[in-house]
Amino acid sequence: MRLSKNSMQQSLTEAVMPDHTSSQAAYGSTRIVLPLPAKEVIHNITLAFSYLILAEWYWIHRTAEFVLKKLRIGGQHWAQAHRLEDKLLSIEGYTHSGSTFLRSNIHPELRGRVISHIHLQWSLRRCVRRGIPTILLVRNPMQACASKHFRSAVRNGYGITISMFSALAIWIIYYRCAWRCRDHLNIIMFPELVSDYDAVRRRIEACSGVRMFETPTFDDRNEFVGERPPLRLSLVSRVLAKIALKQYRQFANAAHAQCDTRSRPVLPHKSAPLGRPHGATTG
Repeated sequence: MRLSKNSMQQSLTEAVMPDHTSSQAAYGSTRIVLPLPAKEVIHNITLAFSYLILAEWYWIHRTAEFVLKKLRIGGQHWAQAHRLEDKLLSIEGYTHSGSTFLRSNIHPELRGRVISHIHLQWSLRRCVRRGIPTILLVRNPMQACASKHFRSAVRNGYGITISMFSALAIWIIYYRCAWRCRDHLNIIMFPELVSDYDAVRRRIEACSGVRMFETPTFDDRNEFVGERPPLRLSLVSRVLAKIALKQYRQFANAAHAQCDTRSRPVLPHKSAPLGRPHGATTG
């Protein structure tokens, strides 16, 4: 029986080329695949550790960003964070603390001159040192961390959940840094943001060159959709929760001491150490 030219070519190809389907099946059977709980443990430990080192110091983070190419958290905000020359305002704070709502109520033509959604300590420190008016949003850690915990598996695309332990640890680390330069921040508590928008608007306009909508818009909100399952805390997470709530009360007292209509705060010189008392001078 004679084979056609096309049939011969097909037979030779099948003989020479390996069967990719069987190869992939064999490779998949021998490949080490970590179960999801192990991935979550590694991810959470790495995330919490990164906030101790990478999130604290700008140039360490920049080096890691350049080398790994995986620490970018998206969009135009990174370019804005690295270029501070024309910025009028910086909105800082832990994730899920109202930064999306606040930024969306700034007039569109000025939003490009506002830094927001960085959520890392070095951004707060750099803005303070450069003399940029800085808003610090503070939300109850149990609410903010629960929001981060419940939404993380949906948002990151990998099905990995950020544990309450990691979320609370990051909250504590972030606001310990913020506490050191509290005298140079406009502290806005989340309850004030949602209950007295007009006072917040006047306060921001007084300390910076931005203009906000007189009537708030709720079109752009980063909120949790759906019913939350019961929140379960480990013993260690409960200890962290007590520490975080104590810090939260400290910020609430500091915010209460600040006048709602105060003008732009005195900011330190670039070379001045952070944490110097407000208005202090060098000898």
